[in-house]
Amino acid sequence: MALRDLRLCGGCVEKMREIDRLKRKAARQARHIAELQKKLNAVPRTIHETPFGRSTSSSRVPIKPGAAEEKRRRKGGASPGHEGHGRKVTAQPDVTERIAVPARCPHCGEAVPCEQVHERTVHDLVEQHIRTRHILVESGDCKGCGRHVQGVVPGVLPRAKYSNQFVATVAHQHYVGGRTQGDVCRQAGIGSGAFNHAMQALAERLEPCLTPLHRRFLADPVRFADETPWREDGANRYAWLLSTLSVSIFLVGRSRATDVPMELFKALLREGRTAAGVLVVDRYAVYGKLPVALQYCYAHLKRDLEELAAQFPKDAEVQRFCRLLINLLSRAMGLRKRKISDRRYYQAAALLRQRIVEVCADQASHPGVQAMQDIFRQNPHRLYHWADDRRVPAENNYSERGLRPTVIARKLSFGSQSPRGSRTREILMSVLHPLHKQGHNPVRKLTEALDALARGPAFDIAAFLFPPGPPPVPLRMPPAGRPPGTTVLAAST
Repeated sequence: MALRDLRLCGGCVEKMREIDRLKRKAARQARHIAELQKKLNAVPRTIHETPFGRSTSSSRVPIKPGAAEEKRRRKGGASPGHEGHGRKVTAQPDVTERIAVPARCPHCGEAVPCEQVHERTVHDLVEQHIRTRHILVESGDCKGCGRHVQGVVPGVLPRAKYSNQFVATVAHQHYVGGRTQGDVCRQAGIGSGAFNHAMQALAERLEPCLTPLHRRFLADPVRFADETPWREDGANRYAWLLSTLSVSIFLVGRSRATDVPMELFKALLREGRTAAGVLVVDRYAVYGKLPVALQYCYAHLKRDLEELAAQFPKDAEVQRFCRLLINLLSRAMGLRKRKISDRRYYQAAALLRQRIVEVCADQASHPGVQAMQDIFRQNPHRLYHWADDRRVPAENNYSERGLRPTVIARKLSFGSQSPRGSRTREILMSVLHPLHKQGHNPVRKLTEALDALARGPAFDIAAFLFPPGPPPVPLRMPPAGRPPGTTVLAAST
């Protein structure tokens, strides 16, 4: 129908004509854009990022023809001056082999003397298989005293059904490797009842090791603590981790109260002493009752600030405060990782500390900002140990990583089935994880200890696994050149 056939006013007719004109214009522009896109796709990708050609830093020579091909041929690995992230060469390999040079040249047949030796490290996967031994044990009566004497089976504890290496391996796979009990039992070819019996017997023999571990925990100047929910026979429990760089002590408690971690500090309380050093924790109030100085975790405070910023996205005061304080906390957490001298570290730490204090000292009007400021204003003795001692981190991520196997075990196995099962887990994880931390092969070290115990019941397994004195893996030593007026954390004796 033509426009003249419609009974429309002059204004409506004009508007309809304008609409038709705009539609035709839009169609022409769409065709033009399609043509330009086709031409653009046909151009070789030689222009990079800028409309004036390939971007080049003012401090570098412009890229020459063929540079792309040269870049593709560049040797892999880290750039010069930068540390790589590949697999590190093992300091003590399991096996050392020497490959002889061929006696005769494969090309001409002449003799080839050995003139040089180059080293390679190869990681191999050794197939594990189970073997069953039928053992005939000889015995007899002593002609002198008349006592009955029998041969000692090597590598097996008395009346044990499984070898020491077998028991150590399955314990490591479950309590350190994180494999489920079902997977371990299927691979080992044993039932869950036999597994539980073997682990409980192992825990009873390793329980004396807890005493030196507790003593070492109290002696270390930097400690960490965290907790997570646990299940025991369908009831709610809590799994605690109290650790250092060389020790991991696992506890399962009925509650989240202070009495669980307080067990480690009772000896000090009876003597009226406090533990030297610092305990890095979140802001859970229970830790404030322990007789030790606390360092609050900046990662938890950072998450609180991020939640506050998300709740009030349009409040300028909230956004400015959270953005500024998050930046300062992140810089504080990353300061220990920087490869700088002690003098530069403490200078930077002092400036960061001063800036955090200033930001939290400004009186805010928003109640959320005020609450965060109160945390910093009311707890200066629990927030800046990292600035006084380089060994102390500003976050508790170390403890959270240590609890990860427990969290995974809770999700896969739904916790323990009895108090005895919880106690077995406490002991075995508290023994196996420190062995790993201190640079040992836990399976090999534990097997050696059990073999020695099989040869003589008087063997001190605790002294063998955790001898007195400093741990094999040293803690970070107090930085040299400490600025005057800073606090030195001393280990308790």
